[in-house]
Amino acid sequence: MDHTKDYFSVNTLAPECEEYVTVFFKKVVGSKSDGFAVINNGKVFVIDVGTKNDVELISFLLDLRRKWIGDSLDPNDVTAKLELTVIISHAHPDHMGALPLLIDDERFCITKLYAPERSCLSYDVPGMLLPLARYENRFDSICEELPKKGHTANGITRIPYGMPYFVSSEGEDFVLKIYPSHIDWSEDRHSDKEGLRFILSNNSPTYKDHPENGYTNGILNGNSLWVKVVKGPHSVLITGDQRSSDEMLGSMIRYYGEYEFVCDVLKIPHHGEKNYSPYLLSVANPKFTVFTTSIENATPDTVKLCEKMGCVNYYTRDGDLLLRIGQKEIEAFGVEPR
Repeated sequence: MDHTKDYFSVNTLAPECEEYVTVFFKKVVGSKSDGFAVINNGKVFVIDVGTKNDVELISFLLDLRRKWIGDSLDPNDVTAKLELTVIISHAHPDHMGALPLLIDDERFCITKLYAPERSCLSYDVPGMLLPLARYENRFDSICEELPKKGHTANGITRIPYGMPYFVSSEGEDFVLKIYPSHIDWSEDRHSDKEGLRFILSNNSPTYKDHPENGYTNGILNGNSLWVKVVKGPHSVLITGDQRSSDEMLGSMIRYYGEYEFVCDVLKIPHHGEKNYSPYLLSVANPKFTVFTTSIENATPDTVKLCEKMGCVNYYTRDGDLLLRIGQKEIEAFGVEPR
Protein backbone atom coordinates (compact mmCIF):
# COMPACT_ATOMS: atom_id res chain seq x y z
CA MET A 1 0.00 0.00 0.00
CA ASP A 2 1.14 3.52 -0.80
CA HIS A 3 1.74 4.95 2.67
CA THR A 4 0.84 8.46 1.50
CA LYS A 5 -2.74 7.15 1.11
CA ASP A 6 -5.04 5.28 3.48
CA TYR A 7 -6.17 2.97 0.67
CA PHE A 8 -4.70 0.77 -2.04
CA SER A 9 -4.97 2.14 -5.59
CA VAL A 10 -6.52 -0.54 -7.78
CA ASN A 11 -5.23 1.41 -10.78
CA THR A 12 -1.73 0.10 -10.07
CA LEU A 13 -2.98 -3.39 -10.95
CA ALA A 14 -4.15 -2.37 -14.44
CA PRO A 15 -2.41 -4.29 -17.22
CA GLU A 16 0.05 -2.22 -19.20
CA CYS A 17 -1.49 -1.24 -22.50
CA GLU A 18 0.12 1.43 -24.60
CA GLU A 19 -1.63 0.30 -27.79
CA TYR A 20 -5.16 1.56 -27.30
CA VAL A 21 -7.49 3.64 -25.18
CA THR A 22 -10.99 2.51 -24.20
CA VAL A 23 -13.94 4.89 -24.37
CA PHE A 24 -17.23 3.80 -22.79
CA PHE A 25 -20.61 5.37 -23.59
CA LYS A 26 -23.23 4.30 -21.07
CA LYS A 27 -26.69 3.09 -21.98
CA VAL A 28 -29.37 5.77 -21.70
CA VAL A 29 -32.14 5.02 -19.24
CA GLY A 30 -35.13 7.25 -19.97
CA SER A 31 -35.15 9.60 -22.92
CA LYS A 32 -31.63 11.03 -22.71
CA SER A 33 -28.56 11.24 -20.46
CA ASP A 34 -24.79 11.50 -20.75
CA GLY A 35 -22.17 9.36 -19.02
CA PHE A 36 -18.76 8.33 -20.35
CA ALA A 37 -15.49 6.80 -19.20
CA VAL A 38 -12.02 6.92 -20.74
CA ILE A 39 -9.40 4.36 -19.72
CA ASN A 40 -5.78 4.81 -20.67
CA ASN A 41 -2.91 2.82 -19.21
CA GLY A 42 -4.36 2.54 -15.70
CA LYS A 43 -5.90 6.00 -15.58
CA VAL A 44 -9.69 6.34 -15.48
CA PHE A 45 -11.48 9.52 -16.53
CA VAL A 46 -15.24 9.89 -16.01
CA ILE A 47 -17.10 12.49 -18.08
CA ASP A 48 -20.62 13.08 -16.73
CA VAL A 49 -22.45 10.38 -14.78
CA GLY A 50 -26.06 10.33 -15.96
CA THR A 51 -29.35 10.88 -14.20
CA LYS A 52 -30.39 10.23 -10.60
CA ASN A 53 -30.27 6.50 -9.73
CA ASP A 54 -28.54 5.77 -13.07
CA VAL A 55 -26.15 2.88 -12.32
CA GLU A 56 -24.95 1.95 -15.83
CA LEU A 57 -21.70 3.90 -15.65
CA ILE A 58 -21.03 2.86 -12.05
CA SER A 59 -21.60 -0.79 -12.99
CA PHE A 60 -19.04 -0.46 -15.78
CA LEU A 61 -16.50 1.05 -13.35
CA LEU A 62 -17.10 -1.69 -10.78
CA ASP A 63 -16.63 -4.35 -13.46
CA LEU A 64 -13.35 -2.66 -14.42
CA ARG A 65 -12.29 -2.61 -10.76
CA ARG A 66 -13.05 -6.34 -10.35
CA LYS A 67 -11.17 -7.12 -13.54
CA TRP A 68 -8.07 -5.25 -12.38
CA ILE A 69 -8.20 -6.75 -8.89
CA GLY A 70 -8.41 -10.27 -10.30
CA ASP A 71 -7.02 -12.76 -7.79
CA SER A 72 -4.71 -10.19 -6.17
CA LEU A 73 -7.12 -8.68 -3.64
CA ASP A 74 -10.45 -9.25 -1.99
CA PRO A 75 -13.01 -7.45 -4.19
CA ASN A 76 -15.10 -6.75 -1.06
CA ASP A 77 -12.26 -4.78 0.54
CA VAL A 78 -13.32 -1.14 0.32
CA THR A 79 -9.79 0.01 1.11
CA ALA A 80 -8.95 -1.10 -2.44
CA LYS A 81 -10.22 1.84 -4.43
CA LEU A 82 -10.46 2.63 -8.12
CA GLU A 83 -9.10 6.14 -8.57
CA LEU A 84 -11.12 8.42 -10.84
CA THR A 85 -10.71 11.81 -12.45
CA VAL A 86 -14.24 13.18 -12.90
CA ILE A 87 -15.34 15.89 -15.33
CA ILE A 88 -18.89 17.27 -15.12
CA SER A 89 -19.79 19.15 -18.30
CA HIS A 90 -22.54 21.20 -16.59
CA ALA A 91 -24.89 20.99 -13.65
CA HIS A 92 -28.04 19.69 -15.34
CA PRO A 93 -29.46 16.54 -13.68
CA ASP A 94 -29.15 14.35 -16.80
CA HIS A 95 -25.38 14.88 -16.62
CA MET A 96 -24.64 14.95 -12.87
CA GLY A 97 -27.69 13.42 -11.19
CA ALA A 98 -25.94 10.13 -10.34
CA LEU A 99 -22.92 11.87 -8.78
CA PRO A 100 -24.08 11.14 -5.19
CA LEU A 101 -24.10 7.40 -6.00
CA LEU A 102 -20.51 7.64 -7.19
CA ILE A 103 -19.42 9.69 -4.19
CA ASP A 104 -21.15 7.38 -1.69
CA ASP A 105 -19.52 4.22 -3.07
CA GLU A 106 -16.50 3.41 -0.89
CA ARG A 107 -14.87 1.43 -3.68
CA PHE A 108 -14.04 4.64 -5.58
CA CYS A 109 -11.72 7.54 -4.85
CA ILE A 110 -12.27 10.73 -6.83
CA THR A 111 -8.84 12.33 -6.99
CA LYS A 112 -9.87 15.32 -9.09
CA LEU A 113 -13.23 16.82 -10.06
CA TYR A 114 -13.48 19.37 -12.87
CA ALA A 115 -16.48 21.55 -13.75
CA PRO A 116 -17.18 24.86 -15.49
CA GLU A 117 -17.20 28.15 -13.65
CA ARG A 118 -20.55 28.97 -12.07
CA SER A 119 -22.82 30.76 -14.51
CA CYS A 120 -24.90 33.92 -14.19
CA LEU A 121 -27.85 32.39 -12.37
CA SER A 122 -28.09 34.48 -9.24
CA TYR A 123 -31.58 35.76 -9.97
CA ASP A 124 -34.92 34.32 -11.01
CA VAL A 125 -36.39 34.72 -14.45
CA PRO A 126 -40.11 35.57 -14.71
CA GLY A 127 -42.13 32.50 -15.65
CA MET A 128 -39.66 29.95 -14.26
CA LEU A 129 -41.13 27.65 -11.62
CA LEU A 130 -37.97 27.32 -9.55
CA PRO A 131 -34.82 29.40 -9.11
CA LEU A 132 -32.37 28.71 -11.89
CA ALA A 133 -29.47 28.55 -9.47
CA ARG A 134 -30.85 25.37 -7.87
CA TYR A 135 -28.89 23.07 -10.20
CA GLU A 136 -25.54 24.70 -9.54
CA ASN A 137 -26.28 25.00 -5.82
CA ARG A 138 -27.17 21.31 -5.72
CA PHE A 139 -23.94 20.42 -7.52
CA ASP A 140 -21.89 22.50 -5.07
CA SER A 141 -23.55 20.87 -2.06
CA ILE A 142 -22.94 17.37 -3.45
CA CYS A 143 -19.25 18.13 -3.98
CA GLU A 144 -18.89 19.37 -0.41
CA GLU A 145 -19.28 15.72 0.58
CA LEU A 146 -16.08 14.65 -1.22
CA PRO A 147 -13.64 14.85 1.75
CA LYS A 148 -16.24 13.51 4.18
CA LYS A 149 -16.67 10.41 2.01
CA GLY A 150 -12.94 9.69 1.74
CA HIS A 151 -12.20 11.25 -1.65
CA THR A 152 -8.94 13.11 -2.11
CA ALA A 153 -10.23 15.72 -4.57
CA ASN A 154 -9.96 19.13 -2.97
CA GLY A 155 -13.42 20.32 -3.95
CA ILE A 156 -14.23 21.41 -7.49
CA THR A 157 -11.54 22.55 -9.92
CA ARG A 158 -13.27 25.19 -12.03
CA ILE A 159 -12.12 25.51 -15.65
CA PRO A 160 -11.64 29.17 -16.65
CA TYR A 161 -13.60 30.49 -19.61
CA GLY A 162 -12.06 30.74 -23.06
CA MET A 163 -8.89 28.64 -22.78
CA PRO A 164 -8.27 24.91 -23.43
CA TYR A 165 -7.26 23.03 -20.28
CA PHE A 166 -5.01 19.97 -20.44
CA VAL A 167 -6.12 17.35 -17.92
CA SER A 168 -3.67 14.74 -19.15
CA SER A 169 -0.93 14.88 -21.72
CA GLU A 170 1.47 11.99 -22.22
CA GLY A 171 3.56 13.16 -25.12
CA GLU A 172 1.81 12.90 -28.46
CA ASP A 173 0.34 9.48 -27.72
CA PHE A 174 -2.50 10.39 -25.32
CA VAL A 175 -4.08 13.76 -24.61
CA LEU A 176 -7.28 14.63 -22.73
CA LYS A 177 -8.22 18.25 -23.11
CA ILE A 178 -11.20 20.32 -21.91
CA TYR A 179 -12.74 23.16 -23.91
CA PRO A 180 -14.82 25.49 -21.71
CA SER A 181 -17.33 27.96 -23.07
CA HIS A 182 -15.62 31.00 -24.56
CA ILE A 183 -18.29 33.28 -23.10
CA ASP A 184 -18.06 34.33 -19.46
CA TRP A 185 -21.49 33.27 -18.23
CA SER A 186 -20.72 34.56 -14.74
CA GLU A 187 -21.60 38.01 -16.12
CA ASP A 188 -24.58 39.50 -17.89
CA ARG A 189 -23.45 39.05 -21.50
CA HIS A 190 -24.45 40.62 -24.77
CA SER A 191 -24.18 38.65 -27.97
CA ASP A 192 -21.62 39.12 -30.72
CA LYS A 193 -24.39 40.67 -32.85
CA GLU A 194 -24.40 44.42 -32.28
CA GLY A 195 -27.16 45.64 -30.01
CA LEU A 196 -28.49 42.19 -29.21
CA ARG A 197 -28.19 39.95 -26.19
CA PHE A 198 -27.80 36.20 -25.78
CA ILE A 199 -30.95 34.46 -24.63
CA LEU A 200 -30.31 30.74 -24.12
CA SER A 201 -33.55 28.88 -23.72
CA ASN A 202 -35.18 25.67 -24.78
CA ASN A 203 -37.90 27.17 -26.97
CA SER A 204 -37.08 30.83 -27.55
CA PRO A 205 -35.03 32.75 -30.11
CA THR A 206 -31.40 33.22 -29.24
CA TYR A 207 -31.15 36.95 -29.63
CA LYS A 208 -33.41 39.55 -28.03
CA ASP A 209 -33.22 43.33 -28.01
CA HIS A 210 -34.80 43.64 -24.56
CA PRO A 211 -32.12 43.38 -21.85
CA GLU A 212 -34.74 43.02 -19.14
CA ASN A 213 -35.78 39.59 -20.46
CA GLY A 214 -33.12 37.74 -18.48
CA TYR A 215 -31.71 34.27 -19.02
CA THR A 216 -33.55 30.99 -18.92
CA ASN A 217 -32.46 27.51 -17.90
CA GLY A 218 -30.58 27.01 -21.18
CA ILE A 219 -27.66 29.11 -19.97
CA LEU A 220 -26.31 25.99 -18.26
CA ASN A 221 -26.24 24.28 -21.67
CA GLY A 222 -24.21 27.15 -23.09
CA ASN A 223 -21.81 26.86 -20.15
CA SER A 224 -21.00 23.20 -20.96
CA LEU A 225 -17.48 21.81 -21.14
CA TRP A 226 -16.36 19.80 -24.17
CA VAL A 227 -13.74 17.07 -23.83
CA LYS A 228 -11.40 15.85 -26.57
CA VAL A 229 -9.54 12.57 -26.20
CA VAL A 230 -6.61 11.97 -28.52
CA LYS A 231 -4.86 8.62 -28.87
CA GLY A 232 -2.16 8.61 -31.50
CA PRO A 233 -3.74 9.59 -34.84
CA HIS A 234 -7.34 9.16 -33.62
CA SER A 235 -9.61 11.33 -31.49
CA VAL A 236 -12.99 11.42 -29.77
CA LEU A 237 -14.91 14.65 -29.16
CA ILE A 238 -17.47 14.55 -26.34
CA THR A 239 -19.55 17.69 -26.58
CA GLY A 240 -21.79 19.26 -23.99
CA ASP A 241 -25.27 20.63 -24.57
CA GLN A 242 -24.57 23.73 -26.67
CA ARG A 243 -27.06 24.03 -29.50
CA SER A 244 -27.15 25.44 -33.01
CA SER A 245 -30.45 27.19 -32.29
CA ASP A 246 -28.62 29.33 -29.71
CA GLU A 247 -25.71 29.95 -32.14
CA MET A 248 -23.45 28.67 -29.37
CA LEU A 249 -22.04 25.84 -31.49
CA GLY A 250 -21.01 28.16 -34.28
CA SER A 251 -19.54 30.84 -32.07
CA MET A 252 -17.57 28.28 -30.03
CA ILE A 253 -16.10 26.71 -33.16
CA ARG A 254 -15.13 30.10 -34.54
CA TYR A 255 -13.51 31.09 -31.24
CA TYR A 256 -11.30 28.02 -30.82
CA GLY A 257 -10.73 27.34 -34.52
CA GLU A 258 -12.21 24.63 -36.72
CA TYR A 259 -9.06 22.47 -36.64
CA GLU A 260 -9.51 21.92 -32.89
CA PHE A 261 -12.70 19.92 -33.40
CA VAL A 262 -11.72 17.53 -36.18
CA CYS A 263 -12.31 14.03 -34.80
CA ASP A 264 -12.98 10.41 -35.66
CA VAL A 265 -15.78 9.97 -33.11
CA LEU A 266 -18.28 12.72 -32.33
CA LYS A 267 -20.80 12.68 -29.49
CA ILE A 268 -23.55 14.78 -31.03
CA PRO A 269 -24.25 17.94 -28.97
CA HIS A 270 -27.33 18.10 -26.74
CA HIS A 271 -27.88 14.34 -27.11
CA GLY A 272 -28.72 14.79 -30.81
CA GLU A 273 -32.18 15.89 -29.69
CA LYS A 274 -33.85 19.14 -30.79
CA ASN A 275 -30.58 20.27 -32.28
CA TYR A 276 -29.24 20.44 -35.82
CA SER A 277 -25.51 20.97 -36.10
CA PRO A 278 -24.37 20.87 -39.74
CA TYR A 279 -21.51 23.30 -39.09
CA LEU A 280 -19.95 21.12 -36.38
CA LEU A 281 -20.46 17.96 -38.44
CA SER A 282 -18.79 19.52 -41.46
CA VAL A 283 -15.87 20.69 -39.30
CA ALA A 284 -15.46 17.47 -37.30
CA ASN A 285 -15.96 15.19 -40.32
CA PRO A 286 -16.33 12.14 -38.04
CA LYS A 287 -16.36 8.48 -39.04
CA PHE A 288 -18.53 7.55 -36.03
CA THR A 289 -21.32 9.53 -34.38
CA VAL A 290 -22.96 8.85 -31.03
CA PHE A 291 -26.46 10.05 -30.11
CA THR A 292 -27.14 9.83 -26.37
CA THR A 293 -30.84 9.30 -26.96
CA SER A 294 -33.00 7.02 -29.12
CA ILE A 295 -33.21 7.14 -32.90
CA GLU A 296 -36.86 8.08 -32.50
CA ASN A 297 -35.97 11.17 -30.42
CA ALA A 298 -32.96 12.21 -32.50
CA THR A 299 -33.30 15.23 -34.80
CA PRO A 300 -34.18 13.74 -38.22
CA ASP A 301 -32.13 16.30 -40.15
CA THR A 302 -29.03 15.46 -38.08
CA VAL A 303 -29.55 11.74 -38.62
CA LYS A 304 -29.95 12.25 -42.37
CA LEU A 305 -26.84 14.43 -42.57
CA CYS A 306 -24.76 11.86 -40.67
CA GLU A 307 -25.98 9.14 -43.03
CA LYS A 308 -25.20 11.32 -46.04
CA MET A 309 -21.67 11.86 -44.72
CA GLY A 310 -21.22 8.11 -44.40
CA CYS A 311 -20.97 8.12 -40.59
CA VAL A 312 -21.57 5.01 -38.54
CA ASN A 313 -24.37 6.08 -36.15
CA TYR A 314 -24.87 4.72 -32.63
CA TYR A 315 -27.80 5.43 -30.29
CA THR A 316 -27.05 4.69 -26.65
CA ARG A 317 -30.73 4.31 -25.79
CA ASP A 318 -30.14 0.91 -27.44
CA GLY A 319 -27.41 -0.07 -24.97
CA ASP A 320 -23.80 0.44 -23.86
CA LEU A 321 -21.17 1.26 -26.47
CA LEU A 322 -17.48 0.48 -26.01
CA LEU A 323 -14.83 1.81 -28.38
CA ARG A 324 -11.26 0.54 -28.44
CA ILE A 325 -9.14 3.16 -30.13
CA GLY A 326 -5.71 2.10 -31.26
CA GLN A 327 -2.99 3.45 -33.49
CA LYS A 328 -4.38 1.72 -36.57
CA GLU A 329 -8.12 1.34 -36.09
CA ILE A 330 -11.21 1.95 -33.98
CA GLU A 331 -13.16 -1.12 -32.87
CA ALA A 332 -16.71 -0.96 -31.53
CA PHE A 333 -18.36 -3.39 -29.09
CA GLY A 334 -21.82 -3.57 -27.56
CA VAL A 335 -24.73 -1.81 -29.19
CA GLU A 336 -25.07 -2.21 -32.95
CA PRO A 337 -25.08 0.83 -35.25
CA ARG A 338 -28.20 1.81 -37.17
